[in-house]
Amino acid sequence: MDPNMSAKDFIKELFNIDMPIAGGYGENKQNAVKMLYEFPNDFINTEYLYLQCISKAMEKSYKVEGQELLHEGGYTYDKIQIETTYKKDGKTIVQLEDWYFDITDCFGKK
Repeated sequence: MDPNMSAKDFIKELFNIDMPIAGGYGENKQNAVKMLYEFPNDFINTEYLYLQCISKAMEKSYKVEGQELLHEGGYTYDKIQIETTYKKDGKTIVQLEDWYFDITDCFGKK
């Protein structure tokens, strides 16, 4: 991930996919990926496509372990926990990661 580039531009440059997103990369709530409303409202599939792209860019495989809806400070977040697997120094590393999506703009809309 390039800290000098938005997540939207990063995905577009690497995978030629123009996602309806803004904000950060999603590694915490303060840097959540902001899901932008588009009709039809398919933000959940966009979240999963985003995770697929980011994992591929980081050369990790992943599987979803859980998903949680959070309401905080007037915002609605989707927290998705994934288990990632990757190789480092000849070893296989397995870890849990939480990814955050600000779904305030999309939540409850069709």
